[in-house]
Amino acid sequence: GDVFDAVRCAVLLEAGGVVRVAASHGMASPVSEGVTLDFTSGLMRWFEENACIFDRGANAESAPAAVREMQILGGRLAVPLMSNGRVCGTLVVGEKASGGEYSPEDRELLTLMGRCASVTLENAQLYEALYEQQSRVDGILANVATGVVVVRPDRTVAMMNRSAERILQVRATDVLDRSVQKLGSGFADIALRTLEDRKPRLRQEVRDPAINATLGLSATPL
Repeated sequence: GDVFDAVRCAVLLEAGGVVRVAASHGMASPVSEGVTLDFTSGLMRWFEENACIFDRGANAESAPAAVREMQILGGRLAVPLMSNGRVCGTLVVGEKASGGEYSPEDRELLTLMGRCASVTLENAQLYEALYEQQSRVDGILANVATGVVVVRPDRTVAMMNRSAERILQVRATDVLDRSVQKLGSGFADIALRTLEDRKPRLRQEVRDPAINATLGLSATPL
């Protein structure tokens, strides 16, 4: 809104097959909270077919359904937001507060902002998917009977499950992000050799004097 001196602007994103206003400025609540678009017609359908900037004035005759939706949103220009090669929303700006026209430079900048926002959205979705996958893995590891420890290349402990805490008789909060040596020299030796030569080691027996027990360790590089 500041960049374009626009009286209103909005970001619309798809959720469950329906496109809604996710964020807005200068837009009345009934519009920002009540408007929904779909891909069967109107602006979203136009973007699927054209994937370029939409001008409510220039496209009045060729895309009347999209123009009506832009009128409801109070938008003058709109650009598509893309994710994984498909339209997932739109960035909309209204008329200029000064009453002036959008210059070719304005239109080029809005198009560039739409592309940058699309990259950001796609990265955010990838991060969310990775986070959900990691949460599932963490949930599995947290409940297996085998003790599991992840050691980073910098030799610090990245993760340990509850079974590892019980077996090694240490608390994860005391060793996470600290040297693997905190888990004992025998344990650290297996982990560090595996990090160094990138070769897996299966069922290595190590005497741990701290807990007065013999540990059966298997290590593999990730």
